[in-house]
Amino acid sequence: MNEAETRRSLIDPALHQAGWDEASIRREFVIAPGRVTPDAQERERQKRQADYVLFAGERRVAVVEAKRTMRSVAEGIPQARDYAQRLGVRFAFATNGRDLFAIDLESEQSQGGPLGEHNFPSPGELLERLEAKPEPALVSACRRIPWRAGTRYYQERAVEAALRAIGEGAPRLLLTLATGTGKTRIACQLVQKVCAAKWSLRAPLGERTPRVLFLAHRNNLADQAFEAFDDFKDARFRLESLTEKPPQDRILYFTLYQTLLGTHYDETRYQTVFRPDFFDLVIVDECHYGSSNDECRWRAILDYFTGAVQLGLTATPRCDENGDTYAYFGEPRYVYSLKEGIEDGFLTPFRAKRCRSTLATYRYQEGDLCEGEDAIDPKHEYSPVEIARGLFIPERDRHFAQEICGQIPLDQKAIVFCQDQNHAAFMAQALREEAARRGIEHPADFCARVTSGDGEQGDATLRQFRDSGQERPVILTTSEKLTTGVDACNVRSIVLLREIQSRIAFKQILGRGTRLYDGKYAFTVYDFFNNIERHLQDPNWDGEVVCPKCGEAPCVCPKPERKPAAEPNPCHVCGQTPCVCPKPGLIYVTLGEGHAIHAVWTEDVELDGRMVSLESALRRLMETVVKLGDEAELSSRWADEPLDVLNLLADQGFSQRTLDQLQRALDCEPCDMLDLLRQVAYGCVPLSRADRARRARETLTSLATPEQRAFADFLLKQYEQAGYATLTKDAFVNALNQRYHSLFEGQKALTLSNLPSLNAFRLALLQALYPAQPASAS
Repeated sequence: MNEAETRRSLIDPALHQAGWDEASIRREFVIAPGRVTPDAQERERQKRQADYVLFAGERRVAVVEAKRTMRSVAEGIPQARDYAQRLGVRFAFATNGRDLFAIDLESEQSQGGPLGEHNFPSPGELLERLEAKPEPALVSACRRIPWRAGTRYYQERAVEAALRAIGEGAPRLLLTLATGTGKTRIACQLVQKVCAAKWSLRAPLGERTPRVLFLAHRNNLADQAFEAFDDFKDARFRLESLTEKPPQDRILYFTLYQTLLGTHYDETRYQTVFRPDFFDLVIVDECHYGSSNDECRWRAILDYFTGAVQLGLTATPRCDENGDTYAYFGEPRYVYSLKEGIEDGFLTPFRAKRCRSTLATYRYQEGDLCEGEDAIDPKHEYSPVEIARGLFIPERDRHFAQEICGQIPLDQKAIVFCQDQNHAAFMAQALREEAARRGIEHPADFCARVTSGDGEQGDATLRQFRDSGQERPVILTTSEKLTTGVDACNVRSIVLLREIQSRIAFKQILGRGTRLYDGKYAFTVYDFFNNIERHLQDPNWDGEVVCPKCGEAPCVCPKPERKPAAEPNPCHVCGQTPCVCPKPGLIYVTLGEGHAIHAVWTEDVELDGRMVSLESALRRLMETVVKLGDEAELSSRWADEPLDVLNLLADQGFSQRTLDQLQRALDCEPCDMLDLLRQVAYGCVPLSRADRARRARETLTSLATPEQRAFADFLLKQYEQAGYATLTKDAFVNALNQRYHSLFEGQKALTLSNLPSLNAFRLALLQALYPAQPASAS
C-alpha cells in the first residue's frame, strides 16, 4: 500500500473513529514552500508539508505524519516533531497505518504500539490536557479571531508569543525576526487582534479599544507602516509635526522620535500633547537603533510612556553592539532567523562574490600626484577607512564603477552602499559614465543617488525604484539611508563599497535583497572590502564561524570598550545629518600611469549554513574526502552507491547545493561529481560524463540481450545530461516506468525475473561507469 492508500484506507478511518470530523482535519498542510530555486521540482521536494494538522476550532492542537505501511513508523517521528515545533503544537503523531507513535512535546512523554491498541486521542482528550495549564484570558479571546489570509506560520507564532506575554502582564517584550520576514505585518496582526478583543490597560478585557503608538526613526519606515495598517482607515493618524495638537480620538498613531522631540530635543512638547497613560501599546520599530540605550536622547520617550506595554521589533540577533536592546526589552519571545527564512523559502537565498582590488588600499607609487593640505606618507599603506577619511582618488572610484558594471546584470536593480553622501554622489556619476561607455541608453536616469541629503527628490526616486514595474533607475547609490526600511522586492545585487564597522548595519544591508519576487531565485552580494567574512556568521542565526585571530568559535578576542550610541545633531554649517561639508585636509590623489590597477573576483561558497571563501571550502572538502579513504577506495564506495558517499559529505556540511557550486567554480560542470572529489582530494585529471558513458558502453557490450544493451544506452544518455542522480534507485525505477510503462513490463522486456536482478543490472551499470581503477583522461 502506498502512502496515499495508507492514509485513505487506514489513517483517515482511525481519525474519524477517534472523533475528528472533516472540519477539524487539514490534510497536506503546507507549512513552508521550500527554498527558492529555479527548479520547481527541486523546490517541491524541499517543501515542508504536514500530512495532517488537527484543529479544535481555530486552534492547532496536533500534527500527524503518515508513512506507507511497508515503512517503519520511526521514520516519521523526526518530521512529526519538527512540524509540531514549527507550528507551536504540543502533540505530534507518526503512523504507518499499522503502528502509532505519540509525543507530548511539553512533557517529552511518548508512547507507541499497534494502531487499535493505541488509538488517536479524541479532540476532547487533547483539549482537556491543553486546558489543564491555564492561559491568559487575552490569548483565549484572540484565538477566536481569525488570521488574515496569507499569514505565515512564523508570523502566527510571533503574534501568539506577543499576546501571551501581554496577557501575562509583561511591561516590555521583544520579537526578533530577520529582515524581509514581515515584522510590520506581525505588528498589524497583533494590533488587529487586541483591538478586536478590546484589550486595554485601563479597562477590563472586552470593554475598551486600545490606543497604539507606532514609533520609528525614519520617515520611510513610518510611512510604510501607515500604509500597511490600511484596514484601520480613518482610525489611524500620521503625526508629522507637533505644531498643531493631533486628534485624540484615533486608535493608531505613527510618528518619529525626532517629531516628538523636535529639532532642539524639547521633551516638554510631546508631554503636553499626550498624557503618560494615553497609549496602551507602544510598538518600537527597529528597536536596536538606540532608544533602549540609557545615554540616547530618544530614551526619554520610552521612559515617558512606561505605563504602556512596549513591544520592540528588531531584525538583529544579540551581539556586542545591541546588548542594550536585549537588556531593556528582555530575551526575545520569538526568534526567526535569516537561515530559517531562506531554508523555508520565505526569503531569497544569496550568493557572495568578493573583489580583491589593488586599490582597496593605497600606497604611493612614483608618478602619483598628491595635492592637499597634508603631505602623503609614501611609506604608509592607507586602509579603506583612512582613505575614506582623508584621501580622494577619483581613478579608484572609476575603477570600482568598471568592476561593478562588469559583474552585476545591468538590467536588474542594485543598491551600492558607499562611504558617505559625497562618495555616493561621485559613484552615481561614475556609474552613469561607465554605463554610457557600455552602450546603455539614457544613462542619466540609469543610476541615482538617494541619501538623507536628497530630501523629497530622493524620496521620489526611491519610490520609483521600489516600484518593480518601473525599469529606471536601475542602480541607487547611498550611504546610510537605504540600510533599513526599503521594501524593494526586486533588488538582485547589493554592492558593498565600504568597510562596514557594524554587524547590525551589515545584516540590515543584507536584508535589502532577501525579499521574494517572481523569477528571483537568488541575489548576489558584491563585496569590495571583506565585509562578508567579518560579519555574516553569527551563532544560532547564520551558524558559527572560527575567528581567524583566536581560533575559537565564538570568538574570545578582547573587545574594545563600546561607547554608548549618541544620536547626531544636524551640522551647523550645511544643516545635514550626516554632514556633507567638504572635508578639511582632504588629499587629492591622481594616479600615475604606472600605478597598478586590477581586480580579481572570487565567489564565496555556502558551507554548512555559512558563507566561506572558495579556498576554505576546497581545503575542507579535501580534508573530508581524504578521511573516506584513498582514491581507489573512494571510487569503489562511489560505484557501490553514490548517495551513500554524498550523505557522508552532507553530514560534514557539504550539501548538494555546495557541491554544485564548487563544481561550477572549478569549471567541472561537464564532469561527474566523483571527478570533482578526485580532483580536489587527489589531484586527478577529471573525466567528462560523455567520456565515462563512452567507456561504459564498451564494457556493457557483453550484456545478455539487445534490449538490455538498449536500455543501458538509454540510461547512459540520461547520465550524460544530468549525472549520477539519474542512476539512484528511485531514478532507475522512474526510467523503467518511463520506457516500459510499469516495473513489471520492464522486468519482462529485460528478461530479469525479480527485483534483485533489476538492482544487479543497475549496479553493473554503476561499476561500468566507475571502474575500480579509472583511467586518466587522455
